[in-house]
Amino acid sequence: MVLFKESSKAIFVHGFAKKDLANVGPKELKALKKLAGIMLGYSDAQIAAAVASGTLNEVKYSGKAVS
Repeated sequence: MVLFKESSKAIFVHGFAKKDLANVGPKELKALKKLAGIMLGYSDAQIAAAVASGTLNEVKYSGKAVS
């Protein structure tokens, strides 16, 4: 699930197989929207620090970081 995509940034927060879960529920959707608001407020430095600490993972495309 993509929280938000803006120019070159996309924030993925939750993936699930449709066989395991048809959709997120209202409470989970509310929590994910709150998380999106928080994460979209992160500066580039905060994102870099979160990636460096392992809190966030950078998604790579064809072995290259997408930036």
